[in-house]
Amino acid sequence: MSAPAIAQRDSSSIIDTAFVFGAEPAPQEKAKREKKLEMLISGGAGLYQTFREDEYKMLFQPVASLDFYLEPGGIGFILGGHFGYADFFTQGISFGIRERLGFLSIEGLDTYTELSVLFFDDKAYARSFETGFRGALAGVFPQNTYGLMLRMAVEYRGRRSPPGHDDPLKPLYWAGLEAGVNFSLLSRFDGLTRKDSIRAALRHILNSEELTQFDGLSNDGVDTWYERYWQKKDLTPNTLLNEAREEFESRVRYANSQFGRLKRLGVETDRGRAIVVYGRPNYIETGEAASSTTSYELWVYENRVRGYQGALFLFESGYTGEYRQIYSNVIGEITGALPAAVPNRIFKVIDRYDPQR
Repeated sequence: MSAPAIAQRDSSSIIDTAFVFGAEPAPQEKAKREKKLEMLISGGAGLYQTFREDEYKMLFQPVASLDFYLEPGGIGFILGGHFGYADFFTQGISFGIRERLGFLSIEGLDTYTELSVLFFDDKAYARSFETGFRGALAGVFPQNTYGLMLRMAVEYRGRRSPPGHDDPLKPLYWAGLEAGVNFSLLSRFDGLTRKDSIRAALRHILNSEELTQFDGLSNDGVDTWYERYWQKKDLTPNTLLNEAREEFESRVRYANSQFGRLKRLGVETDRGRAIVVYGRPNYIETGEAASSTTSYELWVYENRVRGYQGALFLFESGYTGEYRQIYSNVIGEITGALPAAVPNRIFKVIDRYDPQR
């Protein structure tokens, strides 16, 4: 639908919180990324499977690493040198990718996965570097310009046989823990432009054609387009007040103030989207799962959405603490099977309005 549909308890009251802006789904907003360059200094220890005196043995090996991490605004790249000692000196150079794991990252903890090609030499043999692989899972606790880092790493260091022997090749590998400091040499977050922030809210009510038009605008043309858009949606063009625009902008302000967080607008969250499209609910039923830290919020809109005595939206908290919509009885909304962990008092409200689910 290109025009907002209006569902209201009292048809004589236009300034009702029951404006419902319907639209077909629009593409998700691309997340803005931070540009940064970091230096990682770490030390640790692990188990090293290798040859010693012509025997295939597992040794304890302390290690030290120096890495440089570059994120130009997308996937990050990591280049590092790795050094260890276990009877003989080892050295390696790795180059690969490092990506932040959003579902394992929470405020105060950034989690990364690393995968690199490893060029390795242990100096026990007179031969050139072998090729292997290095993988790691790292957690960084940011502290302004530096962070404390803990990393679990595994290195596959090629295949060899004892020098002077024709024995079958055997794999060499190292696995252990590293701890260190993550220094920020450059950090710049490209904040949202006015066009970005307006789009983040409008995409919930625009149809595909309107969104394409908006994306094709220059930054200078955004305000003019925005004014014309709301002039077309004005329910009472002969008055000074554009009720639909006032209601929309009020919802956007509320969503951003209540659900926004660092580097993410509130309207980009599931609860923020519900506020933009449906307004504030009549009431919210909350509860926690008995055997976990998962929390639930059931938003209830009574006689606010056309065709529904009670429109329901169930949100579940995840690893990051953000609530995501998992169920609704409104056609076209995100929905699914209700988890068994949902508290009984929430089930009772759902059964009252959606007995045939």
